[in-house]
Amino acid sequence: EKIIRTRIQHPLIQRITGKGLLLSGVLGSEAINFKFIANCIKNGIITDWFLFASDRFRMAPPLTITEEELHLSIDLLIKALDETAAELNH
Repeated sequence: EKIIRTRIQHPLIQRITGKGLLLSGVLGSEAINFKFIANCIKNGIITDWFLFASDRFRMAPPLTITEEELHLSIDLLIKALDETAAELNH
């Protein structure tokens, strides 16, 4: 959790909620979140939204994830956030 909370810093993320490796990122709107999720899938990261909060994306890596895999996953999430921000600015 500490690695995720420390590394995932992006203007699109309003806050991160949850505990341990069961976290969510709050993006503020369903439209932004759905664009972000599509970019994640394009980049090889599987995530989804919550039925009760469509402005949030789920971060729930397997408990067996290595630190190296976690950093790679975070890099891909940040790439998807950057792509989403670029799409919103055009």
